[in-house]
Amino acid sequence: MELHVILTFLTASIILTLSPGPDILYVITSSSSKGFNTGFAIALGLCSGLIVHSSIVAFGAATYILSTTWLLYTIKFVGFSYLT
Repeated sequence: MELHVILTFLTASIILTLSPGPDILYVITSSSSKGFNTGFAIALGLCSGLIVHSSIVAFGAATYILSTTWLLYTIKFVGFSYLT
């Protein structure tokens, strides 16, 4: 991969991580009630999850999942089961 692609991806990941949402509210709430170390650990976990997820998608896992029918339906079923 070229350096400018990696830097663009990293910049987009950081911007998405810093944009306000439920995860940021969770970090702020936890930091306020349990201290800096807890908030930092939560933020680090959220950021690492975003980077892992984005990297998997960037390297083509989404295309593979969409082309493999049984895998797509398995993921949908597991997600549905989790939510119900």
